[in-house]
Amino acid sequence: MIHHFCLLLGLTLGVNAALAQPVDEALLAADPQAAGVKFNIDTLSLLRFENLFTTEVVGPVWVAKANDAFGKTLIQVPIVMEPGDKPVEINSNLIKVSRGTFICFRLDDFGPADDLLNQANAGARDFTGDGARLAEQEAKLEVAPPILAKKFVLLPNGMVQYQASNVNPRFVSVGEYSEGESLYKLKLDSRMYQELRPEAPERPTERTREALQSFQATYRQYQRVSADYRELGKRARALPKELEIKKPTRIWMIFEVDATMQDLGITGPKPLPWLLNVETLNRLRDTITKQATSEVDANGVARLSYDDQQVVLELAKLIAQKHPYDLQLASLVVNLTHMVQYAQLGDTQFFLLKTILEADDSLARKYVMAELRQTLPPTRATVELAKLMVTQGFGSDKDKTEAIKGMLVGLKNNPNQASGSAETINTMLANEDGPPPSSLLLSLLEVSRENEVVRNTFVQSIRFQSLPEKRLNDALVFVVENAGAEPLAAGWLNEHFLGAANPALLRKTLTVIAEADTGARDLGPIFNWAVNKLFGQPAGGQDTTIRKARMRLPIPIQTPNDGIYRALLHGNSEIRTLAWRSLPRFTIPLLEEGVEALPKDSDRYQILTSTALDMLSTPPGVVTFLERQPDKLRVAECLFQIVLRGSSQVQVAGVRALIGCKAPLGSVMLDMSPGERQGFAMLVYEIGANMTPPPMVVNTLRRREANNPVARWFGDEVAKGEIPSTSAWVDQFEGEGQLLELVASNDESLAKGAAAVMITAIGGKDRDALTFREKVRTLSDQTAASVAQAWSDTKRGLFAAQLKRFEGHYRLVLDVGEGDNFGGEVDIPMREIPVGVVQFRIDDINKTLSLGNDAIEPSIGESYHTIVIGKPDQLSTFPGEELATFKEQLSKATTPVELRLQADGTWKGAFTIADGAQVYQARLRMTPIRAQAPSSASVSGTGV
Repeated sequence: MIHHFCLLLGLTLGVNAALAQPVDEALLAADPQAAGVKFNIDTLSLLRFENLFTTEVVGPVWVAKANDAFGKTLIQVPIVMEPGDKPVEINSNLIKVSRGTFICFRLDDFGPADDLLNQANAGARDFTGDGARLAEQEAKLEVAPPILAKKFVLLPNGMVQYQASNVNPRFVSVGEYSEGESLYKLKLDSRMYQELRPEAPERPTERTREALQSFQATYRQYQRVSADYRELGKRARALPKELEIKKPTRIWMIFEVDATMQDLGITGPKPLPWLLNVETLNRLRDTITKQATSEVDANGVARLSYDDQQVVLELAKLIAQKHPYDLQLASLVVNLTHMVQYAQLGDTQFFLLKTILEADDSLARKYVMAELRQTLPPTRATVELAKLMVTQGFGSDKDKTEAIKGMLVGLKNNPNQASGSAETINTMLANEDGPPPSSLLLSLLEVSRENEVVRNTFVQSIRFQSLPEKRLNDALVFVVENAGAEPLAAGWLNEHFLGAANPALLRKTLTVIAEADTGARDLGPIFNWAVNKLFGQPAGGQDTTIRKARMRLPIPIQTPNDGIYRALLHGNSEIRTLAWRSLPRFTIPLLEEGVEALPKDSDRYQILTSTALDMLSTPPGVVTFLERQPDKLRVAECLFQIVLRGSSQVQVAGVRALIGCKAPLGSVMLDMSPGERQGFAMLVYEIGANMTPPPMVVNTLRRREANNPVARWFGDEVAKGEIPSTSAWVDQFEGEGQLLELVASNDESLAKGAAAVMITAIGGKDRDALTFREKVRTLSDQTAASVAQAWSDTKRGLFAAQLKRFEGHYRLVLDVGEGDNFGGEVDIPMREIPVGVVQFRIDDINKTLSLGNDAIEPSIGESYHTIVIGKPDQLSTFPGEELATFKEQLSKATTPVELRLQADGTWKGAFTIADGAQVYQARLRMTPIRAQAPSSASVSGTGV
């Protein structure tokens, strides 16, 4: 007993039921109908539930038993209900079973959601007679609340309130205690709690030490168990009596009936009353456990077996009165046995199915239509039934849409039937009382996604222009919304709307597209602003009777003949304007792999570009549109054309779009003419670098050379977002020889460009380049030697002019060190030897340099900001004791010394003196005495 009791002590109150706050009775509706409760008997569970008839229903607390000694049994009627807008008490008055006594409700079926057909196909939940369990909640029985109640309150929020002790003691009693069951039993049955009271140990009759020690140990254990017992009582008493749980998926009403009952008669809310033969019900319950079979007749046609034909006859009798629950049972049997595949046109099953479809019960139709869709490949009978559903107006719009899906599903295996299906759809589209065009067209999208033959048939066969205006508007919006993702919708749009001969329909289509909502990244308003600047404000907005389309993907332009191109070239100016406004809603997708590209002059990008350029003023938005397209090479090619041929406003937009576009602009420039390259480069500097006029170095792009490296380099730099400096052009040529050839070119612009590159290398300006080019042009002898001499003279004159500003007095210093520095790799200690003071002067006439000392013969160097001491040994002529000590070594210096201007205004040049086996490193420095040091910018230059 003690061990048995101790197992209970681990119980905790972890139930899935909450303490309820009972609803004030004054707020309760008078009955379920007044509360707006939706009620139905779950016919699926009538067929599938194994323990529909049982002698007892066992819950975690209560047990309901039939008086089987008097020939009684229990029937569990499954109810599906949805709450209304008011709380209402649900009690025995909900439904009545003829000659049956209501016992209680069972509130534990938290099975699959109320999609009964899917549940039927997936398998229903069974509740065994030896104890129902809380389904999805998976509450442990040890802590489960009662699930049987005489009544409950259904709340609008989908919760159920009931009392734990609300049962009929005549039929329901607390079940016998067994290990691990609900703690509620102890709360509701005090006798059961008393039975668990631990017994006090008897005192030993013997007075021995061992007996007393044993008694003391037993008594201490008794005290511990007694404390646990009292704690258990506290827990049981603390359990809530008023419970609130989530409404079960199904609520079972339990009745006691005669075990020999022949007819099940149920009365209650509509569609009740209902009378069902119990024997028929049991046969149907047995039938659904097997699949229908067939027999091949003399013509080789598979027909239902004899036994299944008898089932069909019984079902035909069952639905004679067309009661909704009879129709549902019949349709469920058809669905669960999959007998529809053997139906033939005109046979008994065909007319049975037709009768169900014609009847006014949507759930029964749903079961049948689901089976029609799942019968693959479709048969003549299933297709005909689906057509009847569609064309004869059986059921709701939703039912008709489901029928369409059943009719179309066979096209996947037999696409040749698409034309016939299209005619049926056309009939429904034109019917003002038919399903919404969106639901009809959606069915066609779904069935055609993987079948091009079906898709092409539907593109040509579906008729839109003859639809009533409201349905045409709805169809138009649906097509526009889906054209971006669905090839069939794109085909309809192009063929029937953008390709419409009716200007009013074309205008309406373009308006719907232009004003569609495309989400956060919508460039339409920006584009339209630009179009408005060009064409003016539109005459009127979208028709307010048309719903605004919501586009999530742009419409693909698949071919050069797409309707948007025709609209852009339309003879009506209003339509052209609308077409340009709608253009941001389109895209030019990449060609699919394996599709041969069209010639560039007739592809989709070129047609759009040519259309824009052929207009009197180029639409500014065309650049914005092209920037968003995926083929970056074609985009770049088209933007080049717009920059070179478009209006000034789009030239600016085009250049800015190309700078930093990351496209292969270098390759594109190779395909351009020399003049186009030059023109593009000039615009890049004018617009992108704000250089007006642009530098003359761009004229070198006129050079006619296969795979022109300068053109490729310039294009690639622009694509990276870099506009090259003028000095950067110098490095793109092989040297002076190549540039001198270009300076002598007959192409005047090219010659000036080459001259500008050479002049830039020595720090000159474009005006100096023009002077140099004119000197070359006027040469009587155009030989390479003459041109080179002209360059030498020009360079010397330019250098002289540049050096003029450095005139002044300088201090000469010689730094010397003994040893080889291995090309500057080794630092050698140097000593400083003062030389003297010189005067730096430029002869403006002869373009020569002097240092005010006749013993030294300096000259202007051949590089930017350099001078040359031709004979460094002449330095020994300067007086000075320190210099005299190095005079002998200095006399061995025979190599000219080039002095280069430094950032601090000092001129420096290094040279080596070899005196036999002795080597000296020398550095001549010329430091200004009073002159200010020039800025670093004035002494930086680039040599050719």
